[in-house]
Order: sequence, then C-alpha cells, then structure tokens
Amino acid sequence: MMENLKFEEASLCAAINCLRTDDFVLCPVCKRNALHQNKQVIFCACGLRIDTEYDAVNLMYVRNQIDEALTSHREGHCTSEPEFNVSFVKEVGVSNLVSLCKACEFMYIIL
Repeated sequence: MMENLKFEEASLCAAINCLRTDDFVLCPVCKRNALHQNKQVIFCACGLRIDTEYDAVNLMYVRNQIDEALTSHREGHCTSEPEFNVSFVKEVGVSNLVSLCKACEFMYIIL
C-alpha cells in the first residue's frame, strides 16, 4: 500500500515537473496532452500529426506561433475563442495546424 502511494506521488511530481519545463507545449487541438516532436514530426496522443517536411521547426517555434495566433485574434477585439484543427490539402499532400474563429472569420496558419 505504501509503495503504491509513493509511486503515485512520484508519478504526479514527474507530471508537474514536466509542466514546468520550457519544452512543454499543450496541444491546442485537444487541450489535454503535450505536443511531442520526433525529428520533423510534431504529434500528440490525441492523433494530431504534422510532418514539417524537414523545416527547422521545433516545439518552441510551435508554442510561439500558437501564442502569436491567440494574440492576433485578441487584437481583433473578438471575444470568441478560436479553435485549432488540422487541415489537409489533398492536392499537395500537406497538413497544416490552423487556428480558426467562426465568429470573426479569423484564420492563422500555425504550421
């Protein structure tokens, strides 16, 4: 019983420490999981997967782009919250992470 509590406490502490690091980027699509990167692929446990096609993109860049999208949207004086989703352009085989607001028709391409 005591070992289980220690394990749970250690797991919780590790999760909290993960949130404190500069590398942590919350997935804007599911808003539950962290984004991860494996070489040029940005992905999340929710299914988000974007291949950046060898661009020099890292998680800090993604975080900055998300922040920029939210700031730009706020500066437009819209009080609605934009949604984030992945759009796929079939003709060129490219996926993009996009911020969209249905209320003000704001759009920002993150990746």
